[in-house]
Amino acid sequence: MKSYRFVAILVILFCFLSCTAWASSVAKSGYMEKVISITQGGITRTQTSRIYWEGDKMRTENLFGGQLMVNIKNGKTVYTYSPSEKRAIKSVVNVPTVSEMFEKGFANIQNVKDVKKVGTGTILGFKCDIYQRTIKTKEGTVTAKVWLSTDKRLPTALKMTATGPKGTTTEETKKIKLNIDIPDSNFVLPKGTVVQEVKPGQMPGGKQQPKQEKK
Repeated sequence: MKSYRFVAILVILFCFLSCTAWASSVAKSGYMEKVISITQGGITRTQTSRIYWEGDKMRTENLFGGQLMVNIKNGKTVYTYSPSEKRAIKSVVNVPTVSEMFEKGFANIQNVKDVKKVGTGTILGFKCDIYQRTIKTKEGTVTAKVWLSTDKRLPTALKMTATGPKGTTTEETKKIKLNIDIPDSNFVLPKGTVVQEVKPGQMPGGKQQPKQEKK
């Protein structure tokens, strides 16, 4: 399991990678669809992830095992929303802006020990540099690769693979649309959603009572 915790960290680390100098060229809005496949013990499980962004608003949808979970970022307000339960957890935190996510990502990978460029490739017409890192764990050696787009409009990881003694994880972008109109409804909760607000340091399910989202 520890090697797959490392894989999870890589997925987060490589989600948005970019160069600060590119910030002004990054697409102001867009849509990406990714498929994550995890093969372990001869069994493969898949997860579909969709990302929408416009300005300082972002929506991510993760479908795994038939369950959909949604995260909505609108400025400093963040919601974690379960459509099946019609409930959401709200927090107001000092999270980076969408552009800052792009700006800071590339610096993060540069600071990771033993990461090296091993080649180039193309994903969905976007040219990429390929980076690799190998790490030794108690279970064995895990080798991770990331395909980082060099297109200034979308300086982000378009593919990631991690192979270790317990299996393989692959995250690959299947669809990309840039500078498109994203409906405002993507960044607000549906009417009737029950919202529990969580203050910094408070865990969900604390003493504060849920409240109905006002529209």
